[in-house]
Amino acid sequence: MGDEVSQIENSAENNQPETTEKTDLRREFLVQYRLFRKKISSFIRSRLKKNFVNILYITPENPPVEFILALQKQYPDKCVKVMLPLSEESADFEKTSVKFDYFLQNNMHTAILYKIPAGYDNVQLYGIYTEAFKNIEHEQDIYDIKYMSHFSKIARKAALKLKPDIIHADNVPLLMGLEFDDRWLSGYPIKYIQVLHNYEMYKDVEPFWAAINLANKNEMKKICSDNLIKKHLASIFKVEPSEKKTKAYINYIYKKYDEYRLLVPIGEQTRENILLERMNDRILKMFPKMSVKNERMYNPAYYSMRHAAARAVNFESENKPTWAEALDVKKLPIKHISVFTDKLRNPFDKDNFRDIRVLNKKYLVRELSEKRISMKFYDINLFGNEDIKLRGYLDSFFKAPLFFVPISEFTSTQDIKSSALAVLKAFELRKNIQVVYNYPKGLKNSYLDSLLEFYESQQALNGKWLAIEGKINLPQFLSASDMVLIPSGNCFKVENVLYDSLCYGCIPIIGNDGFLGADVSDIFEDMNNGCVFKADKISENNEDNYEPLLLKALEFYTNNSASWNLIVKNAMDFEFGWDFASIEEYNILYEELI
Repeated sequence: MGDEVSQIENSAENNQPETTEKTDLRREFLVQYRLFRKKISSFIRSRLKKNFVNILYITPENPPVEFILALQKQYPDKCVKVMLPLSEESADFEKTSVKFDYFLQNNMHTAILYKIPAGYDNVQLYGIYTEAFKNIEHEQDIYDIKYMSHFSKIARKAALKLKPDIIHADNVPLLMGLEFDDRWLSGYPIKYIQVLHNYEMYKDVEPFWAAINLANKNEMKKICSDNLIKKHLASIFKVEPSEKKTKAYINYIYKKYDEYRLLVPIGEQTRENILLERMNDRILKMFPKMSVKNERMYNPAYYSMRHAAARAVNFESENKPTWAEALDVKKLPIKHISVFTDKLRNPFDKDNFRDIRVLNKKYLVRELSEKRISMKFYDINLFGNEDIKLRGYLDSFFKAPLFFVPISEFTSTQDIKSSALAVLKAFELRKNIQVVYNYPKGLKNSYLDSLLEFYESQQALNGKWLAIEGKINLPQFLSASDMVLIPSGNCFKVENVLYDSLCYGCIPIIGNDGFLGADVSDIFEDMNNGCVFKADKISENNEDNYEPLLLKALEFYTNNSASWNLIVKNAMDFEFGWDFASIEEYNILYEELI
């Protein structure tokens, strides 16, 4: 009897792999069959019933190519077009351009809608341009209300010309300013989905500043003819009030607002601030729709989201601000959208990365050596079109690990300090490393300035560090660097650097907080998929655990080459594409609107 039982058990064990394999094949067949049937059904419905859905995807940043291609693959009855702002006009697009006028910021402006002939990966792109965009110095400036007010208004007008069924606005408060012009909503029955990734992009602004940026022509006349506003403006600038001069004052304060606020910061009990606060109160009484929950504050994102037909909100932290609590929030998946346009000096893949990375590193340290920097004889393809400023240089320590430290306008001083202290600790322990800092041109941070001054004063650190102010060819630097330092997991725009670094096998050293920390696995937690070095715990002060984390990664790199090759392969294999489940969540929203 025991022998029979053993034979049955052995037979079951022998047949189990075959059964499992058949089950997997059957499941895969059913998935492919379902997708095939959905495509055929969508194709017939779109052609016979004319149920073709046109979606206009409006974004201020890189076009979401991967999302669009995945959506159109899964749902062929969706046609997605992309609209984004242009920083300059182009003669190449003139044959497909449409001009129109609009009133904003107390002046008439002209906008141009371009149809860009060469769509990226067959995705049709449209660009909108106005002269106001010429003053944008950095990519993130578009989120300033004085530029976003232009973008949102001309995007609405351009949408009327394209006549989509649905507008999907990504990180754009498309309907901001409607408290001044509610009539626009009845102009064309377009449905809206608005996605807001980060509430911090649209902080509260002063009502007076919002009004002179967003008000239409009639409302501006109302502002300019108000006696109290004329009186306070005249008192601030010490001139006699008149309707004609009031308009000039408003134009002046609009053009000089940023400089004016540097001289007279918000919150200080100065005479000018008291008068501006009185004007803020007056504006809220003139336009009561601007106040949020009867509070003395204004937020353009709140009003834009409130008017949207559907509200899809992705936020980077669970701490939602008070003004957004009334919104109908739907959490949707956030996926990385990567568009690499820069060419590498020495391209590589996960099968030949080890030798080619050495070549890229040799090239980088040679071009950024002391001699070439002093003679400005370095390869200009390493940088963007704008002028750059270099401090420090790199010596030919190509066998030493190279660390890359990205700093954006949104990087906190604590994050800069965390990475700096970790690097300084490695220098103190006489570790043979090199570090490259990259930060936007014109970035003002006292701690960063002090750090670079300290580096310059230490002769022993010569050749071990380089600071680059300005835009760089990011893929080239990531393909030559071994590690990238990202202390916070919640820093806006750092997610692109994180995922781009994984593409090039540049291993991130990251904090354990935020959505970035939740999205990737530490190598010690998951040997099969781990691709980062992540802090063991969440800490309010990353300085407590970031130094040992960097030293642990450095030790791993130096003394465990086989495991390091594994983590690099895991990084380059990291899957950040759009799967069917993620696409379906957005498609459900589209279907609900139609």
